Amino acid sequence: MVNYTKIVVMSDSHGYSGNVYFVMDKEKDAHYMFHLGDVCDWPDIFDDLVIIKGNNDYFDLPDKIVTEIAGLRFFLIHSHRQSGFNLKNRLVDLAKENDCDIVLYGHTHMYNDEFVDGIRLLNPGSLYYNRDRSDIGYMIIEIFDDKKYTVTRKFL
Repeated sequence: MVNYTKIVVMSDSHGYSGNVYFVMDKEKDAHYMFHLGDVCDWPDIFDDLVIIKGNNDYFDLPDKIVTEIAGLRFFLIHSHRQSGFNLKNRLVDLAKENDCDIVLYGHTHMYNDEFVDGIRLLNPGSLYYNRDRSDIGYMIIEIFDDKKYTVTRKFL
């Protein structure tokens, strides 16, 4: 029997709640839904959405979350406090300090999917606007048996 887990990752909607609801409705079969900060809207209106606090969020939300899903350890963070020249190295250090395989981060408004020193860094880009002028969107992580997984970029 194949085990399967679907995770939706979004970030930086900046009050464009319709985009968040669109993704939540379209991907309602997901097992987990994460928003990596700058939701800029009352978080209680989003049922079943785990939200990380961004630099434009003024609610009582966690700054980071470490969680294990289907054998993979995830470090969730907005990353505004780590941004700058060494952002990726800082994120890798945080992942290693917390024994994580994957970092999910936002703030940059730019999609990213890369491995740095054995850690996968994933940024879904923005649901508001992307600084590289690419289309807005989110990402899907699908985990199968033996910690095998895929990452897919999705557009609105």
